[in-house]
Amino acid sequence: TAASVGADLAARAETVETAESYADDALVELVTEDRVDGVVTNDRPLANRVLEADAPVIGLRGRNTLAITEP
Repeated sequence: TAASVGADLAARAETVETAESYADDALVELVTEDRVDGVVTNDRPLANRVLEADAPVIGLRGRNTLAITEP
């Protein structure tokens, strides 16, 4: 089931170009330039950078609950 959901989400995703070569830097750049509204991650250092860039972070809380952290 999880693979099916992941495949469905990937099929609907939009590719976004950025000049950054490191994924975390690219996400922060996209947030800073208002090209994306927020980031989904459980990576605490990345989440902190995104929050510092004044964008929300969606992350897993517990086994099956998502939570939005606002800046």
